[in-house]
Amino acid sequence: MLWKLLAKTGNDQKFNAGVDAGFIGINAYTEIPLKGKGSLFLAGRRSYKTFLYEKIFNSFSQDNTTEGPKPVGEMPGGMQRMVEEQQPTSYFYDLNAKLTYKITSKDILSASFFSGQDYFDNSRDMNHSRGGMSVSGGVTDLTKWGNWGSSVKWSRKWNEKLYTNNLVSFSDYSNSKDRSDARTIIKEDGTSSEFNNGSVEENILKDFCFKTDNEWKWNEKNQLEFGAQYNHYGISYNFLQNDTLTILDMKNDGNLVATYIQDRLTPYGKKITLLPGLRISYYDQSGKPYVEPRFQASINATSQWKIKASTGLYYQFANRIIREDIQSRKPGYLECFRMVTIFL
Repeated sequence: MLWKLLAKTGNDQKFNAGVDAGFIGINAYTEIPLKGKGSLFLAGRRSYKTFLYEKIFNSFSQDNTTEGPKPVGEMPGGMQRMVEEQQPTSYFYDLNAKLTYKITSKDILSASFFSGQDYFDNSRDMNHSRGGMSVSGGVTDLTKWGNWGSSVKWSRKWNEKLYTNNLVSFSDYSNSKDRSDARTIIKEDGTSSEFNNGSVEENILKDFCFKTDNEWKWNEKNQLEFGAQYNHYGISYNFLQNDTLTILDMKNDGNLVATYIQDRLTPYGKKITLLPGLRISYYDQSGKPYVEPRFQASINATSQWKIKASTGLYYQFANRIIREDIQSRKPGYLECFRMVTIFL
C-alpha cells in the first residue's frame, strides 16, 4: 500500500488556534511560527455521542433500544429464552502534526505524523437464571480499524534549474474483528458447562518507503522530471476460531523498486502542456519488471477553463488470501479478499 501523508503546513508568520465543537464531534488546531524559520501545525478530531447520534442511529434501526433482556419463549427445563437488545457504541479520532523548518536558504526539512482509528462495539453481557439454572457470559462484537504513519522530507534547491525532494516514510494499517460468544451454564446440581464459539480476525499492513523526486529546468520549454522509489511491504493475516483453533496465520513480505522519467513540454508557452513519460517497476514477488509508458496533455482554453487528457499503462499489485471457513453454510472454500493496491 502506498501511503501518502497529507498534512497542512502551519502559518510561519503568526500564531493561530481554534476549536470547533458540534453535535457529533470536536475539532481543534494550532499553528505556531518558529521565528521566521518555519512552523509547527497540530490538529485533532474526536467524535462523541449526543442526542443527534442517537437520532441518526435510530433512523437506521427502529427496533434499537437500551432496555434489558425480554422473555420471548420457554426453553427446556422451564428457563425462559431471552433476546437481548443493546445500543452499539462507536467513535473515531485522528491526530495530525507537521513541523516545517528552513535549515538554510536552499534547504527545507519537514516531519509529519498522522494517527487515526475507528471503533465500533456492539458487545453485550448476559446473566439469567430460572428454576435453579443460571446462564452467564456475553457476546463480543468489536471492530477496530485504523492507521498511523510518519514521514521526513528534505527539499533542496540546488540552483535555479535543479530542485530535489527526498522522502522517507512509514505507515501501519490494522483492521481487527472479534465476533465471539462465551457462556457458562450452571445446572441445579452445581455442575457447569462452558461454551465458546466465534472468530477473531486481524489484518496488518506495514509500508516503508524511500522516494526521491527531481526537477531540472532544461530550458524555457522543457522541464525534465525524474526519480526513484523503494517500498518494503509487510503483510500479516490471522484468523482464529473458537479461541483455540488457528484457521490461517500468514505473513508475507514484498519489495518494490521503481524509477521514472518524464518531460514537461510547453511548446506554445503556457497555453499547451505535454507530459510524455516512462516508468519501470520491479516487484520481487512476481520476479519480473513492468514497463509503464504514459502521456498527458492539457490545454488552457480560457482563463477559467482547462482541458486535460491522459493515457498510459498502469500496474497494481494485490495480495489475495484464501481461507477455509469451517463454519461456512456451504461446503468448500470461502474466499476472503485482502486487496493491497499500490498506485504508482
